[in-house]
This record gives sequence, structure tokens and C-alpha cells, in this order.
Amino acid sequence: MKLTGAVVTGSAVGTTQIGRARAATHHGITFDRVVDAVADLGCDPKGNADVSSKVESALDGQTLVEFPSGTYHWDGSVTLDTDRIGIRGTSDDVLFTFPAGYNQFFINGSCEQALYENFDVDIQPENTATGIRVASERGFHIENIEHIGRGTADSSDVTRCWQLRVNDPDATGVVKNFVAKKGSAWAHYKGGDGRVGISIYGGEGTIKVIDCHLEEFGNNGIYASRSLSSVQVEGGTYRNNNVAGIRFSGKGSYVDGATIEVDPSKYSGPRTREDDSFKMRGIVVEQGNSDTGGFDDAGAQIRNTDITIQDNPTTGQAISMWTGGRTLAVSNTRIVYNNDGAPAIYREEKPHKAATARVRAHGGSAWTPSRSPALRQRDQPSSPKKPIIHRSKTATSNKPETNGKASSCLILRTLSFKIVLSRSTRRLSPSILHQGSRKTSDIRGNHSQKASAHHRPRRTARKRPPTK
Repeated sequence: MKLTGAVVTGSAVGTTQIGRARAATHHGITFDRVVDAVADLGCDPKGNADVSSKVESALDGQTLVEFPSGTYHWDGSVTLDTDRIGIRGTSDDVLFTFPAGYNQFFINGSCEQALYENFDVDIQPENTATGIRVASERGFHIENIEHIGRGTADSSDVTRCWQLRVNDPDATGVVKNFVAKKGSAWAHYKGGDGRVGISIYGGEGTIKVIDCHLEEFGNNGIYASRSLSSVQVEGGTYRNNNVAGIRFSGKGSYVDGATIEVDPSKYSGPRTREDDSFKMRGIVVEQGNSDTGGFDDAGAQIRNTDITIQDNPTTGQAISMWTGGRTLAVSNTRIVYNNDGAPAIYREEKPHKAATARVRAHGGSAWTPSRSPALRQRDQPSSPKKPIIHRSKTATSNKPETNGKASSCLILRTLSFKIVLSRSTRRLSPSILHQGSRKTSDIRGNHSQKASAHHRPRRTARKRPPTK
């Protein structure tokens, strides 16, 4: 793990019976006291004894617990309702381990602010999944954390990596450089057993997800469509996640500079349950209001992003707008779409609007039946019967579409699955979208859980148990 060298401010405030107490500020979060988990709390750095009760006793709302190099074992779970919560590694080889069968948040915290930084989470034991819940009033900072192993559990409620919330609309929470490359099993979704990478649930503040890497989650990589928060995804990689790599909506929310991919050749996990509730998409724009008390303002954006759908074993789209998705603007984005059975971009019926500028989609596709449009909306019976895109041919014309009011939108009508939309921020009109009916097998995802530019920095090699 490569530490980012956060700035620490503050001065000594005296010495108590517990170590060298001092005030410290990390990422704008100030603690009155910092304690060493080994020297001050007596935690075993060799992983032979439970640390959960010792850590819980120190987290009094004013204290940051720092872990030096070592392995620390958690048998229990820490539940808190306090001011500030802080857990921080001081080196690049701090590892938290858990027993086989562990399936709960190892820290379940409601707080004003929270800091989690510089440690890894080992979930390699059988039937093990864990994470952290942060329900904050005024924000949090999460950075340089990796989950090692595949998070699966024999349960209808598999613990997600993160469940996050910021209540204050003027506050911000940050997740930076979080990595989980074997999130769960990609088709394990039905009945709640699908794990979520980053769940953003409720709240109204801003949440930034920066340079993260999430793969192979059964219930969305980022699931942020049950919140009024502005969710801002900057950079990062999201690969082979069921339902969607990123699922979000609303004004102030965007995906910028991300790499999103579906490619079964890059998946090494279980190939089970693929006949039920399994559909991988790149990005889903959707919002459900039953859990948030209302809809966020419309206005989600996707920009400067690469989306690749390569031999998808499902009929998922690169971009899909669902009920509640409202509006979407896509710009400076490249889509490579080599997949049968679905359009590259899908939009449900009105009142949804999709605007595009400098978007390029190309690849090879065959539909069943024989239609293969790159773009499809459900509510346009007057859409052209001839599909915009056919398979494995060469370009025949670059004449702009001028039907209706879309004359400023240039469409390259080709037979090699290449479509370019440029110089336009107008919504997609019937002249460039193709009618089609949505399969009832589309899944929406289950976001309930028990209460309780942009390139990710290279991580240095670190000591860790071999991956099973």
C-alpha cells in the first residue's frame, strides 16, 4: 500500500496514563488525542488475540487510534454513536483479519465525522465478508484501503465493503484509493446475497469516490441511487459488476474519467447462479424515492469516460436510464460495444432526457431479432424501422440526421457499428433513437441492508497472506 503522506497538524496537549496523547488533524478532521493500538491499548500485532474490545474502549469520540505495522485480528464488532471515529495505519503493512464465517460490519458507526486510512482487510477465510458502516453528519475521509479475498457468505444479507452517508447538505465525504478486485461472485444477487462495493444510502451531502478499483460485485460496484447526495465518481476502474459498475442519478452527480468494463475473460470467480437475476451493465442512471423521501433534482452527467462491453454473458447495456433516472448528459466519452442482444445506450420512456456531446460508440453486435441500434428508447413508435447500426460491414454514409429538431446532432450512419454524436447537447430525438421493448428480466438491485485527471496512484508492494 502506498501511503499518501497526509498533512498532520496540532501540538502536544500533555501526557496521560495512556501513551503520548496529542492533538492531530488529518484531512480536515481533528482529534484531541492520538493513541497507539499496541503501546497504549495493548493490541497484539501478531494477530493472535481479538482487538475489537480494546479498540472500542478507546473510541470515545475524541480519540484517533493508530495501528503500527502488524496483523490485528477482529473477533467482534464495534458499534458506536459518537462525535469522531478514527482508525489509521501508520505504515504500509497494517492488516486486519477475521475468523471464518464472519459476516458483519466490523465497525458500525454513527458519528459527526470519521477517518479510516492506511490498512487492508483480509476476507480470505471461507464464508467471510465484512466492511464498515459510516453514518455521518458532517463527512468522512477514507483512503488507501484494500479488501483482499473474495467476499462471499452463506447468508441472505452479505455485508458490503462500505455503507456510507453524509446528512449535512453542505458537508463532503471522500473515498479515495479503495480497492476490491474480487468483490464477491458476479452472479450472486438474488435474495440479498449479492455484495455491494460502495453503498451510498440516504443523506444529502456530497460524496466523492476518487481513483477506486471495484470488480466482481454481485449487487453493483457503486450503488448510489437511494440517496439525495451528489455522488461524484472521479477516475477509477469498475469491472465485471452485476447490475452496474456505477449506479447513480441526480443534479451534482457525475462520473468523470472512469474506466468501466464488462469482460468475462478477466473474471476468475465462481460461475454459479448465472441463470437468475444476472445482467451486467456499465452505468445505470436511476433513482428510487421510497427510501429517500423524494427525488433529487435531475441532472446527472457522464464525461471523459471509457466504457467497454466485451462478450458480455448477459444482455446488459453500456449506459441504461431507468425509471427515476430523469436526465443524463454524456460528453467526451468512448463506448466499445461488442455484445449481442441489447443496444449500447438504453433509455426508458418519458420524461427521461439524454443529451450527448462528442460521444463515440463502436464495435460489433447482432440482435435477436435482427435489430441492432446503438441507441434505443422505449416510447418512440415513430423511430426508424431501419436500425442505425448493423454488424461487420463498412461505413456507407456520414450524412447528418436532420429529422425533427436534432439537426445539430451529427450521426454517422454506418454498417460497422460506429456512431459518433458531436457538436450537440440536445436531447436524443426519435430520429436517432430506436424503439424497443425492455425485457422483464432486467433487474433493479436490492439496496436494503441491516441498519446497524484521474488515475489511481500506484500502490507499492506489501506483505500480505497469499490469495486463495
